[in-house]
Amino acid sequence: MAHTYHENRQRYFDDQYRVTTDHVIPFVEQSGPLQPGSRVLEIGCAEAGVLKAFLERGATAVGVDRNRRRLDLGKQFLSDALQAGTLRLLHQDAQELLEREEFRGYFDLIVLKDVIEHVEDRPALFSMMEQLLRPGGRVFMAFPPWRMPFGGHQQICRSWFLSRTPYFHLLPTPAYRAVLSAFAEKPARIESLLATKRTGLSSTEFQDLVGSAGYRVLSERLYLLNPMYTYRFGVAPRVQSSWVAARKSLRDFVTSCAYYTLRPVAVVACALAFWCSPGLALAQAPQGLSTQAPASAGATEVAKEGFQAPVANDPASKDGQTLKLNAGGFLSAGNSRSLAATAAADYFLRRSRSQFSALAAVNYGRSADGPGTPTEVSVENYQARVRYDYFFTGGLAGFASVSARRDRFQGLDLRLNVDPGLAYYFIDEKGHRLWAELGYDLQYDIRRDEVVDASALDPAPLEKTEVRHGVRVFTGYDNQLSEAVKFNAGVEYLQNVTETENARLNVDLGLTSQLNSDFSIATTLSIDYDNNPLPGIEKTDLVTALNLVYTLSQ
Repeated sequence: MAHTYHENRQRYFDDQYRVTTDHVIPFVEQSGPLQPGSRVLEIGCAEAGVLKAFLERGATAVGVDRNRRRLDLGKQFLSDALQAGTLRLLHQDAQELLEREEFRGYFDLIVLKDVIEHVEDRPALFSMMEQLLRPGGRVFMAFPPWRMPFGGHQQICRSWFLSRTPYFHLLPTPAYRAVLSAFAEKPARIESLLATKRTGLSSTEFQDLVGSAGYRVLSERLYLLNPMYTYRFGVAPRVQSSWVAARKSLRDFVTSCAYYTLRPVAVVACALAFWCSPGLALAQAPQGLSTQAPASAGATEVAKEGFQAPVANDPASKDGQTLKLNAGGFLSAGNSRSLAATAAADYFLRRSRSQFSALAAVNYGRSADGPGTPTEVSVENYQARVRYDYFFTGGLAGFASVSARRDRFQGLDLRLNVDPGLAYYFIDEKGHRLWAELGYDLQYDIRRDEVVDASALDPAPLEKTEVRHGVRVFTGYDNQLSEAVKFNAGVEYLQNVTETENARLNVDLGLTSQLNSDFSIATTLSIDYDNNPLPGIEKTDLVTALNLVYTLSQ
């Protein structure tokens, strides 16, 4: 079974030691050498296989973990270092280290390997680490991005099938729990996997967190193939391509591991002051932890590479309101004449868990085949929609939507759709959303008199009104590709449940380019397919538009 690897603690210890020796330490040293006598803290050390590699490099080490059984195994594996006084393994919460004055401003390096994705109060963690680091100290973090194939840690499942099934952790929480229960996973394991789902971390969220916590990224590396796979599967590690790494919307789905070295900005300033003040005494080693060689005297050079992550006031907040006014047109004269105009207003409001949107649009066009021929109406429709969403926990939302359409060329005086349902947001960030919707569709049509009259002699004449009951499935995607360009797409499928020959498919694509803070150009393409349209009506409608958009936002 797949879970066997994680239950073989000796092998797990050995692999953690090897990956640290071969990959973690060389990565850390990209931002500065690891000096003999360096003081290393690992939070969530388990059996301390990572710390063994640092001990062999001449460091002194402290490991903390809340799992006593795994710490006891670490004490067996590293009994010599414990007896020599170069290692301490503490069964406690990492926050309790602040209660020991001896540890404040003491450590040269803090390591969190496959830990940050399980932490709920991350701002408190970053604040604590800053207090534990000495001037010039660094933090190393490695974690699997949440949306990678096994970002939910489902490889620990006892089920052979689930432990090898990628991406199913991205299911809505109720569905995820149901699948785990259906495969007879133990309740404790299910709760552990659901806890990971609650705290899963994307690379973008991590970088926002780093900036808001006042840290600087010294080194970053994303892996397509995790270095740990070398020891588990015999597969060589592979660094993620720069093209994929630069695309926030894609990279987490195909990145198995992320490495980061960080340094608090405040600690950088303290390091400079410390280096310029030779009268300051070195921190004393905590009782019971001897040093093998003198530690750095605070002269660690401030890294000259890496980037400063932007400081975000509240990266998790999505509140705001926006009003967009769109207008566009087309005019041609000569051998063929045509005139087309489109206008729309789009309002969006988000407050905490509630979201409201409203849209109104008009499309109108006239055309003539040649000179002297009178123009005739070729496009005429009016549309409106209002929608309310309420966001539950775990990316799940309930919604209710009402839309109306009057379309001369679809033979409709009115098409009214009422759509309640559930939505699940796989990605729900500012400027980046991926979601799916499932719901009920009530469609009420009032047909134009000329369409009804034209069908009077047919074997099955049309009624003036018709009600359809259906299932609605929708997938939407929005991505702020850059500060100036935004892409959006939506695919909607409506299936009548009583008359299965009645089905509709709607596809919308849009690309918006910002001209300045208020105006942008939007190019849109809409494809509407009706499998069973009214007599004389084409199955497919295609509308393209180029609009000037004026945006008011708050």
